[in-house]
Order: sequence, then structure tokens, then C-alpha cells
Amino acid sequence: MKLEDFNWDRYLKYDELTSALRGLSETYPDLCEMYSIGKTWQDRDIWCLEITNKKIGKPSEKPGLYVDGNTHAGEVTGCMICLYSAWELLSTYATDPKIQTLVDTRTFYVVPRLSADGAELYLTEPFIPRSSIRPWPHEEEQDGLNPYDVDGDGVIAQMRVQDENGSWRVSEKDPRVMVRRKPNEVGGKYYTIYGEGLIKNWNGVEVKQAPNRWGLDVNRNYAANWQQDHMQPGSGPYPFSEPESRSVAEFFESHPNIVLAQSYHTFSGVVLRPGAAKADKDLSPKDLKALKEIGAIGLETAGYGCVGVYEDFALSKDVVGKRPLWGVALEWMFEHAGAIAYSTEVWDMPNRAIGRNDSYKTLMDWTEDENVQMQKWNDENLGGEGFINWRHFDHPQLGPVEIGGWKHKFVIQNPPPKFLRQECEKNARLFVEMGLTSPLVKITRLEVDEVAGGVYNVKVVARNMGYLPTNGTDQAKKNKKAKPVKATIELPEGAIVVGGTKDIEIGHMEGRLAVGRAFGGGVQAEHLCQWVVCAISPVTVSVKVGNERGGFDTKEVRLIPKACAEA
Repeated sequence: MKLEDFNWDRYLKYDELTSALRGLSETYPDLCEMYSIGKTWQDRDIWCLEITNKKIGKPSEKPGLYVDGNTHAGEVTGCMICLYSAWELLSTYATDPKIQTLVDTRTFYVVPRLSADGAELYLTEPFIPRSSIRPWPHEEEQDGLNPYDVDGDGVIAQMRVQDENGSWRVSEKDPRVMVRRKPNEVGGKYYTIYGEGLIKNWNGVEVKQAPNRWGLDVNRNYAANWQQDHMQPGSGPYPFSEPESRSVAEFFESHPNIVLAQSYHTFSGVVLRPGAAKADKDLSPKDLKALKEIGAIGLETAGYGCVGVYEDFALSKDVVGKRPLWGVALEWMFEHAGAIAYSTEVWDMPNRAIGRNDSYKTLMDWTEDENVQMQKWNDENLGGEGFINWRHFDHPQLGPVEIGGWKHKFVIQNPPPKFLRQECEKNARLFVEMGLTSPLVKITRLEVDEVAGGVYNVKVVARNMGYLPTNGTDQAKKNKKAKPVKATIELPEGAIVVGGTKDIEIGHMEGRLAVGRAFGGGVQAEHLCQWVVCAISPVTVSVKVGNERGGFDTKEVRLIPKACAEA
């Protein structure tokens, strides 16, 4: 698939995605390599594109920038943002100075689709699985109302059933909108609302919701404050029980250079940061400052504010903050891997329609006027096609019902295809701008003085040119996930170190984050290392400074004894 000719107005199935990724790796072999980081439950490869200029340093010796999408099966926009990001990095490398700098000096790890099994079901069937489609906690479909496309229109919508004791009525402002019945309201036409589906082993009276047959949530399966399912629904039987989350953890462990991570989800229009299960006061003040300042790039670039999951993220109008989420990826990436980590919830149709950022509420939480505004947006932008108007249907069990509601998949949960590219563009740029904050070790001076015949004082000055320190986070130092910066001199045969040691440990190097009153002030530090070297004949020595997260810089210098030069 040639992405140059792609209109970015549709969502790719697994084989199409694989073809697109392979096409990028074959088109840009000097900058891109494609490989699998693991297998899904149904044995699909979890593809990764490793993007860096291979001619300028090893990928493992540059700061690592990790980005993934489609942790949740239905959040396919995240996959397309990752694909677009990879395409932009590669196709604009020669013309965009920022991207060229990043691709030369950092390594991108782009993992577009984690829950590939669930995404394939989502894109090919009416169902809306959460993430993995491994049946859990039950092997078989359970008794009760199970989602099913009973009218065969390709969408699992809602059913409303006339009920004199129902909790809903039709809005007088828009017949598509359902309004909650007031506690003292009587004398009207009322309805009970169910999800579209069939009732297994129905007794002819009770309609109870069946447990989700795909109850796993890969983004609750990480070993960061993990809790059992009764505390955190979807968490799975034990941490990293699922191959998708386990593959991510193993990838981080084998790539200690990863210093910054971004996961793309839908939908809310917000950049989420740690902590997820703890308050801001329990984070390192320096890490919290970095998380907030880097996260603020989301507002500048994508129009998405940055909020702490535990502190600020409201899951409904009745729950504002202070609700822990256990076992989530961004918490594990921060707490265990010591990386600066975000989960960006892209797309925000309700916010576009209503003008406020509360779109993480359920649709049942919107007021009548807000729902009317959403329908107006639907009419103006989609010609009304985003909503299925309520229509009569003879349900095989419930009898006369009306089926209707939002086309949730590609209106609420993901942007309609006509809006997909703009989501891809702004969020791809978001990660580029975030990537520029990563640490970067550079040798700024390399000097040699011959202090005696064949004896040299070799001096190297290095500094961190990035915003973040070379450890990335205080958490990484605490966990010992970031090795200290070292300066190493490599000598050929005929030269030896006679003063000092070959390896000099510098420690962690601060970046621009630490320049300021909050963390001691002063000028960003330069670091001096020196060796006394003896060489009886002309030789070339190499000096290497860095660590995995800050990257390594290497410079060479020629030692020519004066006696040899004069001869």
C-alpha cells in the first residue's frame, strides 16, 4: 500500500495495516525497520516500526521514544495516528528540520495496534469488544441480554420499549433525543432503554444484562497497582496474564533507552498523565513538573489539555477525580519503567458540539439541551447520518420495540472518516513536539595537550542538550532503571592510560528542566572528564560519553607526538 496515495479517510484492517507498515520499511530501509514485539491471543503479530537514521549511531544508543495505539479494540483512531506518525517521520525527513533532528538523534518505536484481535472483530463485525477477545471470565456466553445486531443493519444500537413505568421519554425539542423522567413525573408516554441484543435463557419477564463475554481490559492488566477484578473490572486473572500487555512490558525491559512514551486512545480530547492510582503529592515534584510541562504541549498542538488521571479525570458528572485506575499502562510505564508517559484520548465530538471538555461522560449523562446540540452537530456535519432514527422492529423475544441511537463506532468512539486525517495530523505532531523534550548527551569540546614527549592530557566536555535529565525521571533513579552517564576512552594498540581510569562515571546529567528556582537554579552544568594518555607513535583515540536514555556521543582525536611530527 502506498501511503503517498492514501486519503486517510478510512480505518485499516489487520492485513492492510501490515501491508502499509511493510511498505514503509521497504521504501525507507535506511530509516526504518519492521519487526514483531510479540503475538496476540489469536497469534497475530504485534508490529513495531523502529525509526531512526541507522547511519548515525545504533538505535539502542539513542534516546527511545515509544508510541502505541489500539490498546482498546474499538479505539482504532490510535492505530491510524501511529501509522500517520510513522509516515510523516519518514516522508518528511528530508524537508522538516525538526523531524530530521529527531530521526537522526533519537529512536522511535511505533506500535500501531496492540489489541489486533479485538480491532479486527470491531472492523468486520457489529460487536464492540473492549480489548482482547479471549473469553473471560466465562468461556461461554452467559444468561441475560447479550449484544447482537437483531435488525441486521450492521450496527448494534439501542432498543426502546414502551413501558408505563419506564425511566425515559422522548424530548419535545428533538424526537431523536431521550430524556430522563423526573421523579414526580406521571401521565406521559415512557420507555425503558436496552442495548440492542438477544436474551439468552429468558424467562419471559426479567431482562437482565449479561456479563461481557470479552471482559478483559488489557489496559488494566499491567503490574502497576494491579487489583483483582472485583476491585478493577477487566484486570484479568493476574498481572501481565495477557500476551498483549506482556509483550509491551518485555519490550520496555529489553529497550532501556525508552525515556518517553505515548499511548493513543479515544475518546475525550484530553492528555492523561500519571498518577492513575495515587495523588500528585505522592509523585516526585520534579517528575510532576516535567509531566505537566511536557503534557501542556497537548494544548498547544492538539487543543487537548493535560490532566492527572487520579487528580482531575472525571468519569461521570457524579465522579470528579480521586478515583484510582489500577493496572494501567501509563502508570506502569512511569512507575516501573521510569519513563515520562501519557495516554492521549483523541477525538471529542461532544466537546465540538457543546463546547466543553466533558466527553468522557456516558451518553446517558448528557442533559437534554446537550443532546439536542449534539444532534444539531450531527445534522450540520454528517447530514444526520451519525444517528439511526428510531424505527419499529418486531423483536423475536420482546415483541414490538424501536431500534435507534448513535452509530457509536465512527461518530462517538472514533471520528467519522471525513475527520480522521485532522486527528492524525495534530496528534502525530504532538508526539514530535513531545519528543524534542527528551535528553540528548553531546560532546561540546574535545581537547588534547601534549604535556611531555608522547604524554597527553585528553579533556572532554559534555552536556545534556535536552529538557529532561539523562535519567528521564526521578522514578527511574529510584528504580535503578537508568544507568549513570559514563565517559569512556578507547585506545588502539600502542597507547595506554597512565593517569585515571578508562571509564569515568559522571552520574546523571540535568537538562533544562532543572534550570530554575524550583530545583536549585543556576546554569545547566557542563561536565569535564580527562585522561593522561601515553602514545609513542601517532594513534587515533575515541571518546564516548552517554547512557541509554540520554544517548551516546562519540568523537575521535589524533595523537601525534611532536617528535614524530618533527621527523
